[in-house]
Amino acid sequence: MTKRRVLPQNQESMLEWLEQRRLALIAAYRAALLADGTSMTPAQLDEAVERWTEFAIGRSTYRERHRMAS
Repeated sequence: MTKRRVLPQNQESMLEWLEQRRLALIAAYRAALLADGTSMTPAQLDEAVERWTEFAIGRSTYRERHRMAS
C-alpha cells in the first residue's frame, strides 16, 4: 500500500511547501548535471540551472519572483 502525501491545509503552508519542492527540484537538477561528469564552469552550471528553472516554473513566474526578491 502506498503512503498518501498530505498537503498543507492553509495557503501560507502551501506556499512554503511549494517553495521547498521547487528548491529540492533545483538541487536535484544541479546534482544530476554534476553527476553527469559535465565540464561546466560554476557560472555555466548556474546559467543552466536558471534556464531550466525558468522552463520548469514558467518564465513570467520566475521573473516575477526575481523582481519581487530584488
